[in-house]
Amino acid sequence: MQSLLSKLKKMLTGPPGTKQTDRAVAATTPPSPPSTSAPDTTCADLQPSAQQTFREVEVSQLVEADRQASQRRSGQTREPECESSRVLALTRGRRAAQAKRLGRLEALQRRLAAYEEDAKKRRREAPATKGEKLHFFKKYVRRHAKTLYLKRRALLARDDYGRRNVRAWFGEVERFLTDVVPAKTRAKSVIDGAQAKRIVLKIVARYGESHRAEPEVPENPFDFETFCAQVLSRAGWKTSTTKRSGDQGVDVLAEKDGKCVILQCKLYSHPVGNKAVQEAFAGARYVGAAAAVVVSNAGFTTSAKQLARSLGVHLVHYSELADLEAKLRKAI
Repeated sequence: MQSLLSKLKKMLTGPPGTKQTDRAVAATTPPSPPSTSAPDTTCADLQPSAQQTFREVEVSQLVEADRQASQRRSGQTREPECESSRVLALTRGRRAAQAKRLGRLEALQRRLAAYEEDAKKRRREAPATKGEKLHFFKKYVRRHAKTLYLKRRALLARDDYGRRNVRAWFGEVERFLTDVVPAKTRAKSVIDGAQAKRIVLKIVARYGESHRAEPEVPENPFDFETFCAQVLSRAGWKTSTTKRSGDQGVDVLAEKDGKCVILQCKLYSHPVGNKAVQEAFAGARYVGAAAAVVVSNAGFTTSAKQLARSLGVHLVHYSELADLEAKLRKAI
């Protein structure tokens, strides 16, 4: 810095002794009289001012160069950044961070799916505990609670002597446990026979309590025919019952949308056989009905189901009468 200042001083003052010489010459030279004419300007007169201007430019260049050098040494110089470049860099950074987060999320989802699949595999391979098997047994019984409840109502209906066939109902429960329930679920290591019967009876009783709003089935066969006709009437059918004797196998005539259907109603304490199917088929032919239906409170034998399938007779439980139109839509 001292060398730069000395250079500037020399450039501004000129070589040494220049000022004293000019002063001496000015002192010895007499002053010239003032001239009335315009002074003549020559190249010699312009030379000092041009030389001074050149020196000033050179000085300003040296000062700027020294300033830039000092800034570079102190680390203050920075390249100007473009606004679009900053935005682009910021966008790229955000995209990279988002892609990284998505990659982590996908990896976590893959790990979770693999863990769940492994857990399912372990559960399938591991033997079920006694509590789990008991839960499966109760769940299976609840699935068939409606069928068991209808069986109970049919088998416990009073006969002509006013007695209930309780033994038949217990036999049905035994058949359900032996033939219907899967062997693994009814294993003795899970539950014994007496406990299984108690569970079935309890579930069926609860189902009956929750469905008490359903109309009670009459115990008289002739009243049962009237009961079936009333159910169809509430469903929008125009119904009429026939006389008790000589009905040609027709107990109820039902009509809706110009289509006629005959019903053969059977209130039995045991499954209905072939005879009812034959009577319904003959009655439909006799009156020219579009379909024949056998309605019962109990089930149907295997031979009755086979015969009904071949003759086109529909076997219906009385609880399905409200949806009879949907069942016969294809046949009518």
